[in-house]
Amino acid sequence: MTEGEHERAADEDQLRRDKEFIQTRDIEAEVEAAAYNAIGAAIDPATGWDVTEEVADWASIGLRRHLRDLMYHLGRDEVDRAYEIVFGSLPSGSVNPKQLPTLSKLRESRGFSMREFARRTGSSTRALQDAESGVRAPRAETMHKYAKAFGRHPWEVQEFARWLLGEGKQEDEQKEEPDE
Repeated sequence: MTEGEHERAADEDQLRRDKEFIQTRDIEAEVEAAAYNAIGAAIDPATGWDVTEEVADWASIGLRRHLRDLMYHLGRDEVDRAYEIVFGSLPSGSVNPKQLPTLSKLRESRGFSMREFARRTGSSTRALQDAESGVRAPRAETMHKYAKAFGRHPWEVQEFARWLLGEGKQEDEQKEEPDE
């Protein structure tokens, strides 16, 4: 299987999981509204648009936007509790991202090219490039996968610590894309 075929298969699997989650949680209307808001479209009930039947990116964009809306509504304490339930405890005390090694420095110190590291972690080179440049935060699972490859926690990698602390570069949800 080529790298492109692997990426397409991962994208299709993620889309299937996104659609399944949307339908089993019965949040189609909320995700559709969030997707429309993220792409700047007006909601027209006459179109019969269904986020789980249309463009693959819309389901993902809608889920991410809906998650951000919920996180903003619930506040930092609840978001931290949810993160801890899924991924384990956050570090005690404050994290200073400026004192942490970058993802690219860690990768290069292990002698991995971008393509080789992406292949070894089951990711795409684009997702890795976006993570290293700080353009877009990978999913939490991907942050953990990358950090684990170096024997670290995500908050011990500069770019990930910035994202976890809400200091990421990207503000425009329209640029969201699946990262694997």
